[in-house]
Amino acid sequence: MVLTTAGKNWLAINAGVDNCFASSGVTYADPGGAMHTEWTSQVVNAFYTSGTIGLENAVIIAGMNYTGFIAINGGNLLDMADITWAFNNDGLHNSDGHVGVQQYCVPPAHIVSTVLNVNSACSPDPCTVDATITWMNDGGLSGTFTPGVIIDGGLPQTIPIESLASGSSVSHTFSISGLDVAGSPHTVCATPGPLCQNVSAFAVLDICNWIISRGGWTAITPYDIMILVNAYLNLVPIGFPVTMAHILGAISYYLGIPDSGNSFTTCVF
Repeated sequence: MVLTTAGKNWLAINAGVDNCFASSGVTYADPGGAMHTEWTSQVVNAFYTSGTIGLENAVIIAGMNYTGFIAINGGNLLDMADITWAFNNDGLHNSDGHVGVQQYCVPPAHIVSTVLNVNSACSPDPCTVDATITWMNDGGLSGTFTPGVIIDGGLPQTIPIESLASGSSVSHTFSISGLDVAGSPHTVCATPGPLCQNVSAFAVLDICNWIISRGGWTAITPYDIMILVNAYLNLVPIGFPVTMAHILGAISYYLGIPDSGNSFTTCVF
C-alpha cells in the first residue's frame, strides 16, 4: 500500500463525506467519463485504473486526474492494496463483505505554539519586552484560532481571529509592559499553548542580574554564552552592554570556576 497521509486526507475531503471516507454518496467519473455515485474506494479504483490504461489525465473527481493525485500522494503510484484499504476504512465495508467499523477521517485542526522568543530579563522597573510567538497547525484540516499571550495567568492579550491551513505556521509579536521587580519572575505564556517562559524585571539590568535571571551561575549553559556573544557583536540586544570580560566570566561559570567568573564579571557568586 502506498497511500500517504496527504493522499488519504485529500480523498477524505474531496471523495468522502464530512471529511471522512464514505460508503455511499460519492459522485465521480470513471476513466471513460461515465458518472457514478458510489463510495470512496471506487474513486481510488478509478484513479488506479486510469493509470493502467493510459488515461492519466482523465478527470475523476474535484477536477483531479491521476497525475495530479499522484503528485499529492508524494509521487507514489497507487496499487490494488490501496483500493482494498480504502474499502476497509469507509465505515461500512470490509473485504470479506461483512459490516466493519473502521472509518478514515481527516484529523481536525490542531493549532499549538511551537516557538516563544522573549528576553529572560528586562529593566528598568517596570519594563517592557517583546514576545514573538509562532503557532503551527499540525492537524489535517484548516482551522481558526485567536493568537494571544498571557502574563502571570491573567487575561489574554489577543489579536483578531485568523485562519491557519493544515501544515502552515504564523508568527506574531506582542509588546508586554508593566513588568515589575515585585512580581518577578513573570510568566509569559502563548495562547494557544503550550509554551511558557519566565521574565525577570530588574531596577538595573547588568551582567550579574542577567546571570541571576538565567538561574544563577551554576545554571549557565552553552546557549547562554551564545546569547552573550550575539549581544557583544550587537546582533541581539539583551538590555545592557556586553563586554568580552562578561563572556569570559560566563565561560568560567559554565566550567564550574566561580572565582574566575567573578574576577571577569565583578559579580559576587
